[in-house]
Amino acid sequence: MKKNILALLFIIIPFLGFAQQNNLLYLMEKNPQTNNINPSFFPDCKWYITLPSVTNMAFTSPFSVSDIFQNTPGGKVINNDYVLSNLRDNNTLNFNGSVDLFGFGVRASDWLFTFSTAIRYESNLIFKKDFFGLVLKGNAQFEGQTASLLEKNSLEGIVWGEAAVGVAHKINEKLAVGLKAKALMGGLHVNSENTYIDVMTGADGQNLGFKYNLDMVMSSPFSFDSTDLGSAEFSGVPTNFGFGFDLGATYKLTDKIEFTASLLDIGFINWNQNLKKIVSGKPNNEYVFTGLDPAELTSGSMDFGNLMDSIKNMIKDYKIVDGGEAATHALPFKYLLSGSYFILPSLKASLLYRGEVRNGHHYASGTLGLDYTVGNWLELIVANTVNNGDWFNPGAGASFTIGKTFQFYFLVNYISDFRVVNLQSTSFNFGWNLMFGKSGNNKDKLSKEAGINLDKMNS
Repeated sequence: MKKNILALLFIIIPFLGFAQQNNLLYLMEKNPQTNNINPSFFPDCKWYITLPSVTNMAFTSPFSVSDIFQNTPGGKVINNDYVLSNLRDNNTLNFNGSVDLFGFGVRASDWLFTFSTAIRYESNLIFKKDFFGLVLKGNAQFEGQTASLLEKNSLEGIVWGEAAVGVAHKINEKLAVGLKAKALMGGLHVNSENTYIDVMTGADGQNLGFKYNLDMVMSSPFSFDSTDLGSAEFSGVPTNFGFGFDLGATYKLTDKIEFTASLLDIGFINWNQNLKKIVSGKPNNEYVFTGLDPAELTSGSMDFGNLMDSIKNMIKDYKIVDGGEAATHALPFKYLLSGSYFILPSLKASLLYRGEVRNGHHYASGTLGLDYTVGNWLELIVANTVNNGDWFNPGAGASFTIGKTFQFYFLVNYISDFRVVNLQSTSFNFGWNLMFGKSGNNKDKLSKEAGINLDKMNS
């Protein structure tokens, strides 16, 4: 069965990912899985078991529906110039996620020992503003120029499994530190490497030439027929191994002020299994294209035949060949910095800054959150995230503990205002844990609220 390269991309991109928005989980007080984001965090129990959970699932787009439809006195319309004005020169589409499989933690006085397993996936696609400019307005705007629609190394996606062993220690009443060492097993790695699309427009603005090269590198536990992407056969357990670690620290300046820092995914995976290259048989094709008319697009009278034939000509005759060299790739590095003020022992206001480095690009977000605990059974959090230049992006979550042992939580970081048409990013988390024994933190909180020392009263 003949496949084209778009089929591969449509299958892989949604499955892969990129990590960004588990900011709300980081700011919670009672969830043991916060230790996976900062190894210095101590849970509010003596020991716990984490059950299979979606600890992060996130998506980020460079534009929203409101960036496409412009409000006019006559209603909403698609205006080419308006759409293009809402795009950056380089636009990023991201997916990411983490599925925790199983884990546990045991607390011994000022020490915490943890074990966890997870499947992680991250992806990143960077595309140029000129791509939309060509589709919406044709090639006349590039008269006598060469425009880059897709640059090299614009797409990367990885899927990997990890098993982590961690230790945290409260050095004194103010400072706690933590470390996680992680054994990594890479399942799938795709990189567009030398894939690119350039557009050359003649001096008269009429002749449009595409210079296209497909040269992707892939490592996976599957083998393929040289002419059929649908011929994948499982060839064995992945053998792409690596190592990583996380670092964390928590510092209590006073009873009311706390600072934290976390460095995540410092590590690498050596990709060497079933190395394949997907290359184009005809890297250069030329045809004339004059763009899309929004009026014809909305009326349904648009003829896509020429455009689709051109795309088919560009991507046909690809080949899957043995190739590529074993390479060591770093994980997407992340760091988080936060400061919290305890308005009450049960009410905390926090400010979090999150940064991430992927493919030489830096991405950042900031979250202001308010976390409130009700006894041992309920924790509520509301927050606002500044992300991708948008200032009002609310999120909320809750954690319920039943019978002091079974904990269920869910978080929705709705990276938009309350109108769906402005949605550019979103993430959600949900899962459950079993917790046993109290750590003594609640006694400390009650003492602070009452202004007394319970230990002295009991002696």
